[in-house]
Amino acid sequence: ETIVVGGVSAVGAGLYSLGIPKDSVVQYETDLKAKKFVVVAHGTPQELKRANEIMNGRLATSTR
Repeated sequence: ETIVVGGVSAVGAGLYSLGIPKDSVVQYETDLKAKKFVVVAHGTPQELKRANEIMNGRLATSTR
């Protein structure tokens, strides 16, 4: 069951409160309903780049 307030779900309202534009929130809600997921990360630009590389499988499995 989804709770809707002001045209967006509770998850959408949370995303919007993080500063995500409402148009993007609507797309993320659509993706979530399609059994996809959203990852929100905070960090330095270098940390976010590394997290993106890990999520996209671009890093080698060994860090030697």
